[in-house]
Amino acid sequence: MQDMFDFMNDQAPDEGFTVEAGPALEDAAPEAGNADGQGGKRPAWLDAHMSGYQKQRQNVYDRTKRLLAGGGPFSGGFDGHRWKETAKAEAGLVRAQAGVSRSRGDQLYWIQSLLRFDGAARTGYASKVDLVAGMMDVHRTTARNLVYLAARVGDRTIRDIRSGRLSYVRVLEETRLREAGATPEQIQATRRLDLGRVKRFWQKLRKMTRTDERRIFDGQYISFQPSLDGGHYRVAGQLGGYEGEICRQALQQRADRIIPPPAGNNSEEGGDNRVRSDGGLRRALALTSMCQDEL
Repeated sequence: MQDMFDFMNDQAPDEGFTVEAGPALEDAAPEAGNADGQGGKRPAWLDAHMSGYQKQRQNVYDRTKRLLAGGGPFSGGFDGHRWKETAKAEAGLVRAQAGVSRSRGDQLYWIQSLLRFDGAARTGYASKVDLVAGMMDVHRTTARNLVYLAARVGDRTIRDIRSGRLSYVRVLEETRLREAGATPEQIQATRRLDLGRVKRFWQKLRKMTRTDERRIFDGQYISFQPSLDGGHYRVAGQLGGYEGEICRQALQQRADRIIPPPAGNNSEEGGDNRVRSDGGLRRALALTSMCQDEL
């Protein structure tokens, strides 16, 4: 059973080697890292090239190796067996989660390619989030987080996530903190907090400032793009929260007045009923009637 856990050493991605591929443990300098399960020292080059995220995992693996090698006060009897099995479970759980994080890095890499080449439009999906959710068969929240992060981080960060040097979920939360205005010192301090407390800190930073309001106001627009044959127009745009709600309510009221919604399930099938039940079409007709009144 111990052989199953001989792989429990994290990579040092900048050097491209693992513990097994690096210098022999017995050749390490006396001042090198923590003691391993064989009574030797972990080589200094390993700690020098490890991120904090990797060192946390390696500490769990080292503790497990010491117990599996028979060290510590609980080396024998049933109580010792329970400690060893618990340590193996902890190491396996940490290792599995590290694999999940690496897989998220792989997904970010491919999602970046889809974003770069406008994969959503080419495959017929309404949005990038719809594309990722549909392709991966995941919740929209998961897809939204992946698309959000893929659009904001660089190739180096994605490589570090894929190699296990950085944690996907920590990079996600720190990216949100950075966009919310957190300073590098504040972000560094959050690395000692659990993810729930990091999220609460982010929510406090998200409070809207006058600068944010001005940026959103200045970023509003409505565009009309005619088709090549002039047969239809594609309408796109962006509104602030306040302005968008005004437009939504006005169009809804106008639509209900000129095209009342269907009266229950007993309404007759037909073109008129389709217009009544299609909210998007009703809003489009309401917008047209409002503009026609103005003209």
